[in-house]
Amino acid sequence: MAAHRIWLCYSSVTGNTKKLAEYMASCLKEKGYDLGFGKTADMKELEEAELYIMAFWCRRSGVDDMSLSFLEKCSDKNILAIGTMSGDSVGNYGKRVSNNVRMAVEERNNCVGVWLCQGSADLKRVQKRMLRPKDDPFYVSPEKYQTYVDRQNRPDESDLEAATAYAVECIEKHFSHG
Repeated sequence: MAAHRIWLCYSSVTGNTKKLAEYMASCLKEKGYDLGFGKTADMKELEEAELYIMAFWCRRSGVDDMSLSFLEKCSDKNILAIGTMSGDSVGNYGKRVSNNVRMAVEERNNCVGVWLCQGSADLKRVQKRMLRPKDDPFYVSPEKYQTYVDRQNRPDESDLEAATAYAVECIEKHFSHG
């Protein structure tokens, strides 16, 4: 395999994105990729690479602040965005987040791809949203709350495998055209 330098950085608050990033890094290294790995917060300077994998967590329908800071350091870079979110990652909200992430990356860079995975949520924060008025857009019904409870073990093994498979597919496609 040709030695194309890849750098995977991650930002994580709840541990969802860290879990995903560590799994992907381990698998990519096993496959023989020349991979750098670290926390986004620890990157004082942009590491040299031909492709960057930005593992982020969803915040306000986009990327978290630390990942936004990473994007501000980049210009004309190839970036694959892999994110975790507590909301529905495949429904309309997930599509909106995916589009917002793509636009944030493409503001100054080339977006190689965007992949979102289900993550767990802080249930105490979700419970507070149950106390809001029912007509509040951030209100969470008891039924919706149960979906958050059901997601507490996410990302799970199948999420980790799917994210890694998507990353490998994007990496191979990117370097076969480069």
